[in-house]
Amino acid sequence: MKAVRFADFGPPEVLEVRDVPAPACPPGGVLVRVAAAGVNHLDLDERAGTSGFTINAEHQLGREGAGTVVETGPDADPGWLGARVIVSAYPPCGRCPACRRGLINVCHRPARPGIDVPGTYAEIVAAPVTGLFHLPDTVPFEVGACLQLGFGTAWHALFRRGDLRAGQTVLVTGAGGGVGSAAVRLAALAGAQVLAVAGSPERRALAAGLGAAHTAAPGDDLPAWVGDLTGDGADLVVDAGGGPFLATGLDCLRPGGRYVLYGAHGGERVDVDLIQVFRSYTSVVASRGWLLEDVDRVIEAAARGRITVPIQQSLPLDQAARAHQALADRTVAGKLVLRP
Repeated sequence: MKAVRFADFGPPEVLEVRDVPAPACPPGGVLVRVAAAGVNHLDLDERAGTSGFTINAEHQLGREGAGTVVETGPDADPGWLGARVIVSAYPPCGRCPACRRGLINVCHRPARPGIDVPGTYAEIVAAPVTGLFHLPDTVPFEVGACLQLGFGTAWHALFRRGDLRAGQTVLVTGAGGGVGSAAVRLAALAGAQVLAVAGSPERRALAAGLGAAHTAAPGDDLPAWVGDLTGDGADLVVDAGGGPFLATGLDCLRPGGRYVLYGAHGGERVDVDLIQVFRSYTSVVASRGWLLEDVDRVIEAAARGRITVPIQQSLPLDQAARAHQALADRTVAGKLVLRP
């Protein structure tokens, strides 16, 4: 089968299409013929050697994918054969203390595609049945391949961790990216007023089209802008940046507001005035991944036509390096997909 792999860390050009053996069908698992694989920033970090994960030589990227089950293994329900599925980016072990508490997003022993096991940049991928979601016929494979890391993460951050309600105001940073654009759409559908921050006119236009009431650039005076629009600040900030923006984001909140951080792309160490946090009665909450129920809700919304993924480009597998370069150049408004 064809698969994209790399032997050494480096620029996008280290990605190569290889002819490799197809994986064996695992006990309690299936083989999926991949129809579409999502491209994400973590893929770029892994390729560059900056992800923080232990990556072996001949690594096969790909955290997200969707396709058709072509083989079922021993102890797997044969009813999966022929099913349209999404391959979970966080298949839980189901046995560790976190899984037993229902927190599969912090599973102690996950078999994560593209990190722990070969990923979805390939024609065929192995997956446990605990790591599959049924994909309705009405949802294209390209959309299904991008629902988890975008909409699943956004749903968890907005509603499960951020407790967003209709009529509230949410400030979404990085609103032109995969998770940010998903957060804009989900929040708008929930009846919230969405204030979106994005780095280019094209990305701000995308956010407005998805339901943002107002948009701004990262270099604007955001606390003043939010204050003018709301009177006393946003109810919720949803941010993947962290770093220096954390202090700015806290200044955008009303007293008693909530700051949900689902990434640290802007920096992993921050200097925060804890007295300000204390006096403003602010909640700072981490959000990681999603729970199974979050993805189920997202798939249902996609099947009903309430959400879709803004796919900027769908490229053949041998264009993986081009996709990585485009994402690194921040010229992408929406998602990039590879077609094995």
